[in-house]
Amino acid sequence: MHAAVETIRFPGRPGIMLTGSLHRSGTDVGGDVGVVVSHGMLSDRTSTKHVAIATRAAAMGFPALRFDFAGRGDSAGGPEDLLLGGEVADCRGAVQALRDRGVRRSVLVGSSLGGTVSLLTAALEPDVAALVTIAAPSRLPEGPRDSWGESAREVPDAFYAEARNHDLEAAAAGIRCPWLIVHGAEDEVVPLE
Repeated sequence: MHAAVETIRFPGRPGIMLTGSLHRSGTDVGGDVGVVVSHGMLSDRTSTKHVAIATRAAAMGFPALRFDFAGRGDSAGGPEDLLLGGEVADCRGAVQALRDRGVRRSVLVGSSLGGTVSLLTAALEPDVAALVTIAAPSRLPEGPRDSWGESAREVPDAFYAEARNHDLEAAAAGIRCPWLIVHGAEDEVVPLE
């Protein structure tokens, strides 16, 4: 079954319009459930992993939205918009964009920092059907910084300062939906511990 892919724009954090790719099969069997796919820190929605996840979800009958966070890909904003709280607002905007299209409950799928954002979003959104995190950092702000190497220079200092405002352990303890954690035991970018 071939999925149609539509480029959509929707509001994320205040004042920022985001760009996403909405995958639909034409025979959505998921009923009122859709999938929101969140990319990692310095990635965007065009990564092969995110395209594959959204394509597969749509082929299974679930509308799927992969989107660019503010300052990434085709979304408005700049490098200074890389803030954890802002990305949570962007993810909530993606959930709302699906709601606006008739999807009542979302499965949040996030990779790397997108997984951390999905976790924080799931703790705030009452209608999350399930959560999938892939190699998501659990110790911010300093936890993964040493393992990021050269790419750490692309991360503004404000990211680390603002990340201290988020209690990931408390958010994780509050998750009430099914949660699949995928993490490689030999991951050097986001170590398993």
